[in-house]
Amino acid sequence: MEWFSADDQPITTPRSVTFHIWTVYSEFVTWASVVSEWLKVGKDRGKLKTFINTTLGEAWEEDQGEKLEWEVLAKRRSNYLKVPARGVALFGGVDTQDDRYEGRVWAFGAGEEAWLIHRWVLTGDPASVELRKKVGQEIRRQFTREDGTLMRVERWCWDSGGHYSDEVRKESKKHGVTWVIPVFGAATYGKKIATFPKKKTKGDRVYLTEVGTDNAKELIYSRLKIEPDGDRPVPECIHLPLNELVCDEDEMKQLTSERKEWVVSKGRRVQRWTNGKRRNEALDCFVYALAALRISQERFGLDLDQLALEAQFVPSSGTWEVPEVPDVDEPEQSEPPIESARPEPPTTQADAPGDWHNVESNGWL
Repeated sequence: MEWFSADDQPITTPRSVTFHIWTVYSEFVTWASVVSEWLKVGKDRGKLKTFINTTLGEAWEEDQGEKLEWEVLAKRRSNYLKVPARGVALFGGVDTQDDRYEGRVWAFGAGEEAWLIHRWVLTGDPASVELRKKVGQEIRRQFTREDGTLMRVERWCWDSGGHYSDEVRKESKKHGVTWVIPVFGAATYGKKIATFPKKKTKGDRVYLTEVGTDNAKELIYSRLKIEPDGDRPVPECIHLPLNELVCDEDEMKQLTSERKEWVVSKGRRVQRWTNGKRRNEALDCFVYALAALRISQERFGLDLDQLALEAQFVPSSGTWEVPEVPDVDEPEQSEPPIESARPEPPTTQADAPGDWHNVESNGWL
């Protein structure tokens, strides 16, 4: 057998040979079925990746020309000053920097439809007690939904990486170890969005949780491409407010700051998220809020669709009866029961009309 190069010149016999054979070579596949599969792809980016990988037999490469730019998000911002009626649960993320703490609050509804609700930035020494007191005030902030329902943030994830891990863990113990959860980014790619531990850490006794930031960012960027449809529900759609105090140009630039780039890792060429030295605190806070949602779903049985169904039956008083939360798995004998995710309300102030009921169970809201 003779071998020739691409320019039709004789070459020596290669040591190995590879072939590219895609789906149409199969005797069980027709051109009509391939075309039909392509038509079903439409504008769905996930389906397009699957078609490229499995049908065409080619490697998917991120199209740098399809990057999501902040101007696209700016044009589709919508007017809402309160938590939208479809938002049934709030989750927050706190990012730790060397000279400040930043936080974001996101509302989620059925189908994980999401709305950015609140942004705060507190500058100062992250190790100072005074600055952390201000963070505590933000953590306990309450929000009003369009129907008058008063809402607290269900769960927070607080970045404990960097130089202030001890301070963040202390705040977790102060506010409630299952309400304010210290998190750190996974050292390896491909980890689930949130891996809540079965046991507390030794010494400080907190639930230090690993966050798969790459998977979280992949999910967020795919959902940022979903277009809103007026006032109609759109599952997984991410809404941003037409409010410069919460979502200005800088916020949208931070949300779209990261790109996938090819790097060599352990001798393999792989894609990794990078911010290119651009600020990305808004994106990181969203990642942590999403991790808080995942912990609530996977560990504590939160069901957004069920909450959305129950929210339709809020009495005229504006008070939403908090559903019972199923018991979590019993820890080992050496572990005490998991504390309530929500702190006790202040005893010096009576419940105001439209406020939450004070329940003794591990309630969600």
